[in-house]
Amino acid sequence: MSSENNPYYEEALDAQRLAADSFARHTARTTAIMDGLPDLVLPQVSINGSHPDDLLAQQSAVITALAQLQRRMAAARPHGRDYQYRPNEYVSARDAWAAREALLLALQQDLVDHAKAISRAAGH
Repeated sequence: MSSENNPYYEEALDAQRLAADSFARHTARTTAIMDGLPDLVLPQVSINGSHPDDLLAQQSAVITALAQLQRRMAAARPHGRDYQYRPNEYVSARDAWAAREALLLALQQDLVDHAKAISRAAGH
């Protein structure tokens, strides 16, 4: 079925636009939360410490877990059909969920940047 013949196509596009707007609104708040966290300190890569590959594997495991959590949160994202008798609450539910998704994304990016710095320090 083409998009022109699908009566739900425009509704789906509107929902995507609303989710993107909600995500953008929460970006500033997420930035403030992330900026309030202390900076991650690079471990000293040396022959007396953990092997660089082990350090990177640990970071990778955490990043992968966050990616899995993001997928599960996306699947559990509030849907309008679950608020059909309280439609005004749907927007609040969606926005609250989007704020948490934005926080996870910011945390994941922070850890990716940290892993890249470890990799550079290890000469990879």
